[in-house]
Amino acid sequence: MKNTSKYLLTGMVVILLGLLACGCPAANTTTPAAPTPPQITAANIVKAIGDGANSATDAVIAARKAGTISNADATTAENALAAVATAGMQINAELQSTDTWAIQQQKIIGILQAVGLGQLQAHVSSQTYAIVAGVVTLANTLSAALGGPTL
Repeated sequence: MKNTSKYLLTGMVVILLGLLACGCPAANTTTPAAPTPPQITAANIVKAIGDGANSATDAVIAARKAGTISNADATTAENALAAVATAGMQINAELQSTDTWAIQQQKIIGILQAVGLGQLQAHVSSQTYAIVAGVVTLANTLSAALGGPTL
């Protein structure tokens, strides 16, 4: 009986060691990615706004040449898109400043509001506004991300 108990105990120890050695998967040792800083997110949106403004400017010029929008609408849209480009440069400069993020947010919201995109729709035809609507949407996305109002 003693030998049986000895073998049983030895067998249990071997099984326990085996389970411990290979039964549990290793803990995940990868470090989760750090969240993207809000300044980087803002800079990425500003780049998208700039790219959209460039495309919209090309589309406005093409629509004016094709006669689908008036010269006055094209000029108004081009002026608004130029203001967007200037605002983008101002925002990028602010993002590189030593201001705290809270101060940067407020300054960027002010820059966005100063562009006047909220009034653009009242001054151009629906065809012209449709060309620049994507830029307005991106600007509103940035404003919302910063806690600002709809433009």
